[in-house]
Amino acid sequence: MQLITSRMSAAILLQACLAAPAICAGATTVNSIPLAEALRLEAGISTIIDVRYRGDYRRGHIKGAVSLPFYRLDQIDLPKDRLIVTYCSGIGCSLSMDAAAKLTAMGYTNVRYLLGGISEWELKGYPIVRDKVDVKPAGPGIFEGGDVAAPLVNKNLTKVFILDTRPQPEFEAGHLPNAWNVPLERLTEGMGEINGEVIVCDRQPKRWKRAVSILKDAGYDAHGLSGGVGAWSGSGFALVTGLK
Repeated sequence: MQLITSRMSAAILLQACLAAPAICAGATTVNSIPLAEALRLEAGISTIIDVRYRGDYRRGHIKGAVSLPFYRLDQIDLPKDRLIVTYCSGIGCSLSMDAAAKLTAMGYTNVRYLLGGISEWELKGYPIVRDKVDVKPAGPGIFEGGDVAAPLVNKNLTKVFILDTRPQPEFEAGHLPNAWNVPLERLTEGMGEINGEVIVCDRQPKRWKRAVSILKDAGYDAHGLSGGVGAWSGSGFALVTGLK
């Protein structure tokens, strides 16, 4: 199979999906197509969505794909009949299938997923785009020292990055306003989501302290929320439910 250029990789994937839906709903290869057919997709009639964490996306993604982690799918704003192709890491990752099902349930009528994901894509010799990942150095911040009390965090809520490291079901049950959910187990992969001074929220002290340690080692100005999510609600501050 002739190696295609990186400029055409996303277009070839989408043209293959249009011509043969089974390719994006179960097959593990994407066949090459004539260049003229692939070029017709430059009109922007389709969207490829990488549903992994932003850090995974930046380390390598299909040319033309957009990053929209699974837990952020509620933020999508596209025409309901647009062709959408989701993908994740590989055979062992079900996020692309779950994302396609979720988008379909949200009313999107032309959604497919790429079985085999980016691992199969790269294995077949198709190009991968790798973004430069810059580590954000620690600098002067609002807070000093270790954990920060809930009232002080509330006062500066719009000035810091709120990171919730609990599992997604716990996050959905109730979290701080504007919080982002990156479970502790995926923190090193999800650092591409994080910017600015960070307040880490969890219910277990050992978990948020571990997260703070990881972030500081990576150069972030990070602090824990003293007393965790329980202390936040115990101080009379509201929690938000759902993924947003």
